[in-house]
Amino acid sequence: MDPHWEPWFSGGGGVVRDSSGNILIGFAVFFGTKTNMEAEFLALLEEVQLCMEQGLHCIQVEMHSKALQLMMLGNCQVPWKLWKEVSQIKALTQGNNFNFSYMFWEANVVANALANLASSTLCYKRFTPAQVSQQVLGLAALDRIHTPYIRMI
Repeated sequence: MDPHWEPWFSGGGGVVRDSSGNILIGFAVFFGTKTNMEAEFLALLEEVQLCMEQGLHCIQVEMHSKALQLMMLGNCQVPWKLWKEVSQIKALTQGNNFNFSYMFWEANVVANALANLASSTLCYKRFTPAQVSQQVLGLAALDRIHTPYIRMI
């Protein structure tokens, strides 16, 4: 079976940054037992809702799922299981300037760290830059200056 469709404990995370790469607000949310693709869409929905609540309407959304990007752009079919989330996201972004772009997984380490936090602690948390962990701030700083990092396993 495709690992993208096998349910597992999952969480989502993300940050909203200004044009200089500084964190404005972020989130870490536990979703329960979901597939990889379900978690990706739920995280995107959370981020879009967060942007709308903050009055942000001109957003560059970077995601590390090419399938998610293609579905949001209308360039591939949406599985029935994800139709509700896709419809909600499209309704929220309609009339606003949301641009969906693909990035490699390695360039999305801040969101991954927050998603791992959510799935391991079962939390629902929104935060300001002052409330972000030192690990996330460090990863964001490396990302802001376009410096790769090495993950030791």
